[in-house]
Formats: sequence, C-alpha cells, structure tokens
Amino acid sequence: MSSKTTGKWSGDFSKVVTAENGIQPHNGKEMLRFLRADNTLAKQGSINYVGEAVQTFDLRPLRSEISSGTAQIEITGWFASLPTEGQPFNFLIKAATFPGEPKDAPILWEDIAHSSLSMVQQQIPAAANATQWQSLSVSIPVPANADFLVFECGVLRRNPRVTDGTAEFPGHYVDDISLRLRFPGQSVIPLPAIK
Repeated sequence: MSSKTTGKWSGDFSKVVTAENGIQPHNGKEMLRFLRADNTLAKQGSINYVGEAVQTFDLRPLRSEISSGTAQIEITGWFASLPTEGQPFNFLIKAATFPGEPKDAPILWEDIAHSSLSMVQQQIPAAANATQWQSLSVSIPVPANADFLVFECGVLRRNPRVTDGTAEFPGHYVDDISLRLRFPGQSVIPLPAIK
C-alpha cells in the first residue's frame, strides 16, 4: 500500500481493462485485472503471493452518524476468474478501522493487528469460470473514535511454495465495489461510489 490520500486506489501490479478473455465487466465498461502480487516498492527477492488493490476511506465526515459506535460498514465486491490448471486461488476482502490521520494509513496498515480499532477478513475460493461473477461481502464494526477505514480487495495463491517466486495471476478480476453504512434496526446508507 503506497497511497497516502483517501479515495485513491493503490496496491500491487494491476490494470484497468474492458471485456477480455470472455469476461464482461460486472457493471459498466471497465474492471480491474490483478497481474502480480508485488509492486514497485517490493524488496528485491521478496516472495509475495497476495495481489491487492487498497483504498482509504475518510470516516470523519460521517462523525455524527457513527458517534453511537453501533454502525457497521458493509463492503461488497464482485470477482471473476479464468480457469487455472493446478493453481488454486482465493479472492478476499480485508478491512480495518483506525484512529488518526488518513495520511498515516500505509504505516498503520502494515501493523494492522496492533493499530486497528476493528478488523475483518473474508475469503472465497476463486471459481474458474469466465462467465460467472462471484460476490463477496464483509461487515466491519465502526467504533465511535474511528477516523478512517482501509479496505483491500485481492487475490491470493493458495499453498504457495518459496520456489514459485512472486505469484502472477493469469486471469483474475474485481469490479463493482460498494460500501454501505448500516445501523441496527435502521435503513442502509449507500456511501459514495468507489472508482
């Protein structure tokens, strides 16, 4: 993760594409294709097996809505995969809330276990079917003192071996990511569109 600003994607090597390999975008004309599990900041010789796209979302404008400490943010993404022989992959969404300044997100995300106020992660096996989009959702509690949320959509190579080196993704996509603010017994508030 390298971005220090909210509302901007950062992460590993990927590219925005239109329909390709028999896969149509889930919504609109474009989708994100994961390419590799590393980025320009990766250390030489490091072994990586999770390709991620990460965004920081500023919660401070929602302070009055989340002040009760009962709010939850639901994050949903849609994933698609080409068939991959003998190489099992999972799709994932991971999220955490933090106190402080969003500009510190990259440092806090690296130490997520000690610096987050709440955290959630969910994975599903990548279905190797170019015509099938898979939905994955997570719900994360938003403490009253949370200042920002960091969330990651990604793909990981299961059962990696050191000899495999950094994972490459032959045809793994994410699209149509949405955030919704939920309260117990109340309606859902859609949050600004994720681009």
